[in-house]
Amino acid sequence: MANRLNQKIFMLQNNSIKCPKEKIKGLLNYMRRFKSSNSDFSFEIPLIRQQIANIIGLTVETVIRNIKILESESLFLRDQ
Repeated sequence: MANRLNQKIFMLQNNSIKCPKEKIKGLLNYMRRFKSSNSDFSFEIPLIRQQIANIIGLTVETVIRNIKILESESLFLRDQ
């Protein structure tokens, strides 16, 4: 129950952010907390862009555009 409440608090805080890029970064940081990875700098995101858009309340086009911006800033690396 505490886990679910923590998730709801995160979603409320993250959805109040106006900037789409910050919403995506917030979601990725949230997901990173629950990944058991050997690396502190990378982890696999098991979501497609449509799912990311649905979670944070954006359109798929906005998510795609902002992921490309994050890639150009070297904050996000996508495996092909």
